[in-house]
Amino acid sequence: MHFSIRQADPAIWSWVQGNRKVTWPSYESVLPTSEPPLVPEDLEVLNSTVRITDESYWAEYVTQMTFSYIERWHVRVGYILIILVVLSCLIGTVQYLHLTRFYATHSTQSWRSSKTMTWFKKHLVLPALFRSSHRRPVLSSMGYLPSRLAAVFLGLFFILNIIFLATPIKSVQPNTWSSSRKLEVNNYVANRAGFISFALLPLTVLLSARNNPLIAITRMTQNTYILIHRWVARVCALQAVIHSVAWTIQWYWEKPDGSKFRSEAVMPYMRWGFAGTVALCLMVGFAAWPIRHRSYEFFIFLHIALGIVSLLGCWYHMDYRFADKYGYKNWLYVTFGIWGADRIVRSLRMLYISWPALTRKPNTLAQAELVPGQSALVKLTIPTRLALSAKPGQYAFVHFASLFKPWENHPFSVASWSVGGEDAEKGIEEDKNSQKGSIPSFTPGAPHITMIVRAHGGATGRIRDTILANRGPVVLPMLLEGPYGHPQPLDVYETQVLVAGGVGITALTGYIQSFLASPNKTKRIIVVWAAREAEFIQFMLDHKLDGLPNNVDLKIHCTGAGAEKLEGKHTIELGRPQLTSLVKTEVAALFEGERIAFFVSGSGSMSDEVRRAVVDSIGDGPGQVDGDRVNFFDEVFAW
Repeated sequence: MHFSIRQADPAIWSWVQGNRKVTWPSYESVLPTSEPPLVPEDLEVLNSTVRITDESYWAEYVTQMTFSYIERWHVRVGYILIILVVLSCLIGTVQYLHLTRFYATHSTQSWRSSKTMTWFKKHLVLPALFRSSHRRPVLSSMGYLPSRLAAVFLGLFFILNIIFLATPIKSVQPNTWSSSRKLEVNNYVANRAGFISFALLPLTVLLSARNNPLIAITRMTQNTYILIHRWVARVCALQAVIHSVAWTIQWYWEKPDGSKFRSEAVMPYMRWGFAGTVALCLMVGFAAWPIRHRSYEFFIFLHIALGIVSLLGCWYHMDYRFADKYGYKNWLYVTFGIWGADRIVRSLRMLYISWPALTRKPNTLAQAELVPGQSALVKLTIPTRLALSAKPGQYAFVHFASLFKPWENHPFSVASWSVGGEDAEKGIEEDKNSQKGSIPSFTPGAPHITMIVRAHGGATGRIRDTILANRGPVVLPMLLEGPYGHPQPLDVYETQVLVAGGVGITALTGYIQSFLASPNKTKRIIVVWAAREAEFIQFMLDHKLDGLPNNVDLKIHCTGAGAEKLEGKHTIELGRPQLTSLVKTEVAALFEGERIAFFVSGSGSMSDEVRRAVVDSIGDGPGQVDGDRVNFFDEVFAW
């Protein structure tokens, strides 16, 4: 259709051409003498003045206003859910400040020792959700349960997700977008679910990031954040499924013959949305504990690949459907930013502490060797500037750059560190008798760290096979990424009970090394270690646990064969340690006003047993103490 201003009004056309002497008619003279006609029902092209009914105008007005109201609340509920998770994490900050900055000597009159705080610690802070299982997989090894306090916040998070699907929602009829209230409300619920799923995407990525700033702020462990990450991701995927199902129902309600659904299903936005939802659900399914445990490398590869597909699906779902309207893509921009920032920081950290190894010059490569008498335990000695600032409780990801799959990396605890020079290990004897045929990868005085790992499949298994094929130690380029983790505030307790199982002893040696280097408030350390390999026990006694002072009480339990061959001044007991009895004994032996901390680095069952015994020791009954006098910490890679 062609519309000519010249033909419609010569005066306006003359003014447009530059004639400013045009005489304009008065306002009254141009008013219509009668009302414009009502808009025809079959109107397709508007080329004249028409009038809509008051009812139509009002229906469109309230429809648009209701849409704006619903959209504002989409954003608000997203922020509320994110803030809830962040605030729940900040409890870790309160606990850390309580133990460090605001530390005070024990007093029965203090609020720290009150019945309220003791009850809170005994029934909410420390216990597992169902008393017995927290670090040990449950439901036929399908996964881990959160702690009781974490379960309270996660339960509130889940309940709010359900509530926010239905409220705040405002329905108005007649509605120009929905012919019935049922369709209108279902539309809002479907969109609310999709929006919540989008809002949880950046939070999900943040909680899984290695450089999550909340870890430094709250002092909570990566284990805790990974657990929260899994539950938030499950809710995120569930909301995406609700969004998809609700819209499918909507289309079948509109056209029961399925024609509406079929017409939408072939649209690009629908296909990409379906791909994103399926990928998100597969990520949750393939993150089950059995898959993570049996093939960690496969899990990581699949998790990243499905994550990329999911985010691409979300992006094109929005791009084809709404382009840049309504700000839906902003959540994806934040998600991409968090993921990219974490990857950049990880690369920078790796370059900073591993730059010499990239040059492959002499004295920069790591040395891998088997623990004497063992084919499953590998000792890694890695030259790195990380040794200059290493602390107990820290770990690093080791990238095996020359083992065919350079993207593989695993977290290992820093067992000990040396900054070079004499007595570098500050009281813990360094290994001076490596296997014969050793090829030193660094000069004796170079800063380095030591890790001891158990070889399974994947990269650690290939290292073991390489050592066996070489019939001795091998030199490999290994890149470190870290350090991650932070020391637990054990130094404010007069007695520390450090419990380890197997290679978990490597997490304890860092705390012992730090204690010997700079004595603190702690007066006594009790080390309880259970391991099945007698050769490994002998190795640690000779090289890592030798020369301990009298205030470090070492109790070793050998759960395998060969204990009678062990040598040294320390008594070796057979069988598993009685951890429940140990906790009761040490709590009962506390002097008035003293505190005790239990720290576990071992299997999930070992951690859960000590946790349960510590919880039982809190109270005002016989053999119990108030909540300020006893605490529990653990370090378990329960990812």
